[in-house]
Amino acid sequence: HVRAVLMGEGVLVDPIGAIFSIVMLDVALSGVGDIDPFIFVITRLLGGAAVGVLGAGVVLAVLRINRTPAAVESTLLLLGMSVVAFAASENWLSHSGLAAMAVMGVVLAAAKIPHAEEVRSFEDDLSKVLVGAIYILAVATVDLDVVRGLWPNGFIVVIGLMIIVRP
Repeated sequence: HVRAVLMGEGVLVDPIGAIFSIVMLDVALSGVGDIDPFIFVITRLLGGAAVGVLGAGVVLAVLRINRTPAAVESTLLLLGMSVVAFAASENWLSHSGLAAMAVMGVVLAAAKIPHAEEVRSFEDDLSKVLVGAIYILAVATVDLDVVRGLWPNGFIVVIGLMIIVRP
């Protein structure tokens, strides 16, 4: 089951890396005196984990009540509860939503969810749309004056990254 271990590792390491990056950015911008990085990371991981377990518990409770949901109902339940758990986690403890989603995903992956294949298919389609939207939103926030200020050295670096480093 090497595949399952590697997928689980990716799911758990990504939130930890993202939270660690946020801590380092906060330290770089506001200084070490304003923040305790160790406490920040631990509280975000544990708080997110608690909300993730709670969200998974709600999903499993609803599926216990309605034992034969349609594929659309299962998909909407999982999507809706994911959004609610992420928003609740971020509202309660900023920067903890990613950890909540990772824990909720791990707990629900271990459970038997009705129509799991249809849910995964919808998830794949939705993730493609959202990744495309992220790129569009990222480009929309670029200030053209900043891009013009990079000429020519910045463009040489970007072309070097695209041609030499990336391949």
